[in-house]
Amino acid sequence: MVKSPKAFNKKNSSVNTLKESLDNPSSRTKVDALPETTRKRIEKTKSNNIFIKAFKIIGYIIFFPYLRNSWKELKQVNWPNFKLSRQLTVAVIIFAVFFGAAIALADFGLGKIFKVILLK
Repeated sequence: MVKSPKAFNKKNSSVNTLKESLDNPSSRTKVDALPETTRKRIEKTKSNNIFIKAFKIIGYIIFFPYLRNSWKELKQVNWPNFKLSRQLTVAVIIFAVFFGAAIALADFGLGKIFKVILLK
């Protein structure tokens, strides 16, 4: 028996068909005639779809307002020009160097003091 190419293109086509038959009460006898493992797999897939739909709805409710509000905030930002960006970058680098030197000096001094006190 050769299967048609359509059957190979649909992933889990039998499971999808069986899920549809679960919703249709007239074909319930077909589903009841299936092995128990197949019925459990179909029911599990059906229950997972409910959770997936619920998470999608919650995601749409939360995600889209977040994006909309973020876009509004980005429109209100006054972006600095290149000259000001360069000046601020240099200021941050200078501050970092001086702050690092101050911390290194304090660490060196406290290290010497503790060595003198502890090694007496």
